[in-house]
Amino acid sequence: MIDIKKEKYAEWLETFNFDNCKLNRKEYGKFIIDYITGERSGFVLNIDGAWGSGKTEFLKRVYTELLNEKHPVIYIDAWESDFSKSPLTVVTSELLSQLEAFDLLTAKSDAIKNIKTSFGKFLKGSAVAASGFVTAKLMNDSNIGMEFANRILEVSEIDYIDKLTSEYHDQAAAIKEIRTKLSELALILKKNYNAKLPVIVLIDELDRCRPTYSIEMLEVIKHFFKTDNFVFVVATDTEQLCHSITSVYGNNFDAKQYIKRFFDRKASLCLSAPDLNCYLNALKLDFTSYHQELNLYPLIETEANLGINKYIEAVCYTYDLKIRDIDQLINKLHACLRTAITAKKDTGKQQYINILVLLVALVEYDKERPEFYTRGNNNPEINDIVLRRGKISIYFNGVINNIFEMSLRSAVLYNDSKYTNRQPSNLTYFKIEPSSLNTCESELINCIKNALKKASEPKNKYWLWEDYKRVTELAGYLS
Repeated sequence: MIDIKKEKYAEWLETFNFDNCKLNRKEYGKFIIDYITGERSGFVLNIDGAWGSGKTEFLKRVYTELLNEKHPVIYIDAWESDFSKSPLTVVTSELLSQLEAFDLLTAKSDAIKNIKTSFGKFLKGSAVAASGFVTAKLMNDSNIGMEFANRILEVSEIDYIDKLTSEYHDQAAAIKEIRTKLSELALILKKNYNAKLPVIVLIDELDRCRPTYSIEMLEVIKHFFKTDNFVFVVATDTEQLCHSITSVYGNNFDAKQYIKRFFDRKASLCLSAPDLNCYLNALKLDFTSYHQELNLYPLIETEANLGINKYIEAVCYTYDLKIRDIDQLINKLHACLRTAITAKKDTGKQQYINILVLLVALVEYDKERPEFYTRGNNNPEINDIVLRRGKISIYFNGVINNIFEMSLRSAVLYNDSKYTNRQPSNLTYFKIEPSSLNTCESELINCIKNALKKASEPKNKYWLWEDYKRVTELAGYLS
C-alpha cells in the first residue's frame, strides 16, 4: 500500500485542504480533480490565473485531495528550481524522488532503475550533441569547456558527424524508452501498491521563471513526459507567460498560438471567483483594539467590527482586487491605524478617521489611480469606478447605497458662502433627500455628521484627504 504520510509534502494534508479553503473553491477543485483523473494519455492542463488569484494555494489543495484519493502526485515549484540550467534534470529528479517517497521498496525496484538508465542515455547523448554548438563564447566560459572542445576538435570531420548522428539516434530511442518505462512504472504502482492512475504532476510558478527556462520546461514536458498514465497540471499567469515568450522570440511572435502546442486544455481559475465574504470571514479579522483608541466611522455601533469587514469586502469588489491584493490591503490598513494611534499619543488629539476613505486611498495608491493625486479642496474627485461600481449595496442590519460618494465628499474642504470658514462638506452636496433614506442609511449618515461636528474642536483631529494621502504614501513602502 502507498503510505501518503511519507510523501514529500505530507504536512499539507492538514494545512491545505478544500474544507479549510478560505476562497470556498471546494466545488471547483473537485471538478478539476474529476476532470484530470479521467485523463490518461499524456494530458497537459493549464490552470490559468492572474497574479494574486490564489493559484499556489489551489494547487496545494489539489495535491492533498489527490493524495487522499491514493493518486501518486508530484508537486514541483518551478521558480525554486529556476537556478538550474536543466529543467529535464529538475523534473526527473523530483518525479523519481517523490515517487520513491511513497514506499521505500519502490526506490529499489527495477522500474526505477530502468527509468534512471534511460534518462542517463539521453543526458549522455545531450552532452555530445551540445558540442555541435561549440563557439568562442563556450570555449572561453571555463577550462572544462575548452578541454571538452579540444577533445572534440581532435577527431576528424567524418568521425565527428558519425558520432553526432549516432548519438542523435540514441537520444531519439532514449526518449521513446523513457516514455515506455514511465508508463510501466505507473502500472507497477497500480499493481503492487494499489495506486490509482493517472500519476499527476503539478507544476507551479512557471510564469515567474526566466523566459528561457519556462520555454525549456514546457518543451521537456512535451517531449519526455506526455505518456500514458501521466497527467501534467501547469499553473501559470498565462498572459505573463506569453510576455516571457515574446521577450525571447520577438514582439511579432504569436506567443498565444505557440503555447497551445504544449497544453491540451486550459482551465481558468477566475471562473472560480473567490467568495470575498467567505475569505474575509476565514481571516477572522478583529479591529476591536482600534475602536478603543480611534474614532472610526461611519459604523453602526453594535456592528462596528463587522462594519469594517463589510467595507473591506465592498472595496475589494469595487476595485476587483485579487487575493494577494486583499492581503496587502489588510496589512497596510493595520499599519495606517497603528500610525494613527501613535499620532494620537504624540499630539493628544482624538483621531477621527473615515475607514472607507482610508481603504479607498490605499487601493487608489496601489493601482496608481490619478484621482489619488488630484483629489483635494473643493474637489472630491468621485472616480468612474466608484460611480459605476461603488453604488453597491452593503448589508448591515439594513441596506445602504452611495456610501463611497458620501464618504469621499466628507473628506475634502469646501468654500461655502453660508459659512465664514472653510470646512468639510455639510452633506448638502450629497443631494440625498432624507425621506429617501432607510434606517440604516440614516444611521450611517448621522455617523458622518457627528464626526463633522467634531472637526472644528481643538482637541480633535478630523482627517482630511491630505491626511489619508500622507499615511497611505507611508504604507506604500510596504509590499
